[in-house]
Amino acid sequence: MTAHVKYTEVTWWIWLLIAVLLLLGLTGEPAARQAALVVAVLQAVVYVSSNRSLRHFPTQVRVAYALWMVASFVPELTFMLWIQTAGTTALVLVGYCPLARILILAPWNRSVPLTWRRLCVIVFHPPIRGSVLTGLPL
Repeated sequence: MTAHVKYTEVTWWIWLLIAVLLLLGLTGEPAARQAALVVAVLQAVVYVSSNRSLRHFPTQVRVAYALWMVASFVPELTFMLWIQTAGTTALVLVGYCPLARILILAPWNRSVPLTWRRLCVIVFHPPIRGSVLTGLPL
């Protein structure tokens, strides 16, 4: 299962840093949560500035991630922090990115209609090497 974890890529280490900071944030350390937000926003800004397009799928993931984290600072939406921490931990440990799977469902990221079968493939297919946008058997 961990064969799809990209230990050799800088982005994996950034996600690991964010995951550790989020876990520390869950222990009640507010500075860790704020540091995670800074790292996530910086990562999104770097991707937006270098790719110059929100159509670029990895950029979409990082922007959506940063926005999700910003939303989790709203007191009524703090539960989103738990979801984000679980998803980031899954990405770091086994290479499964729930947010990327959700973003595939957006109409601008699909060239085929969404069916129940495709939805099941998107959600339940094990982690893959490369991008889920192009690598899932849809």
